[in-house]
Amino acid sequence: MINPSAQYAAMLFDRTQRLVGPATVQSLRDCCFGVAGCGGVGGAAAILLARMGVGRFVLADPGRFDPPDANRQWAANSESMGQNKCEQYAQILAQINPNIHVSVMPEGVNAANVEALASEADVLLDCLDVSVSIDLRAALYRHCRRRGIYCLSAPVLGFGTLLAASDPNGMPMDAFIEVLKSVGRCGKLPAALRGIFAPLSMDAIERDLPTGRIPSLAIGPALGAAFASTEALIALSGRESPLWRPPLCLPRMLAVDALSMKYEFVEIAQLLDEQKLEVAA
Repeated sequence: MINPSAQYAAMLFDRTQRLVGPATVQSLRDCCFGVAGCGGVGGAAAILLARMGVGRFVLADPGRFDPPDANRQWAANSESMGQNKCEQYAQILAQINPNIHVSVMPEGVNAANVEALASEADVLLDCLDVSVSIDLRAALYRHCRRRGIYCLSAPVLGFGTLLAASDPNGMPMDAFIEVLKSVGRCGKLPAALRGIFAPLSMDAIERDLPTGRIPSLAIGPALGAAFASTEALIALSGRESPLWRPPLCLPRMLAVDALSMKYEFVEIAQLLDEQKLEVAA
């Protein structure tokens, strides 16, 4: 077994730089990825980006692992029960890369620290729980925009995910907030998503949405983390990287469902118009 040493550090990103180039790997070492909510998507995305060379993280989550988390959250197992989520992920990231730097906010995101969280990150992933105030989520997006950083969210829908993101020079996340508010008011997901996501998932989510205990399994969060970390990687690596392309931004969102085998772009305006009709009805 190789100890965390110069040899380990030298070899850690050998395969990665063969794909994206050594300059990209080097630049990622100075980048900071922020995660608001280290659940199924947030924790997994942090691990993926640590394995791809991101050198700094700020993780926020007040939650402690309990048995239902183990069906989808990478750090949840029989030995981590009762442990704070962001502190557990910080340990995992340090085990992957001993040179990594992780700041943790075990108190979670709140009105007092939301600006500090955005100020540390170069890209921020919102994975706040559905029970968190929508106003706090909106405040997080506003601070990201003021700071001039890319932010994204990847809510899980059964076997898939709906990815929304905002470039600081483009459309803000306000419209995405309005969609979330409308879902909360009417208790239904936008009808356009039924043409993409399996009815099994949509029906189960709408059934349990009022309880706040959204049904889940491991596949959706894994997809959400994979797509979110890809967009974050592109945004962090910059235009000089060989993997550069414009990252996903509103008004387009990406909807992916493994069960229905669908991969489609969705316009946020379509979801907003549908939700307005639903509320009016």
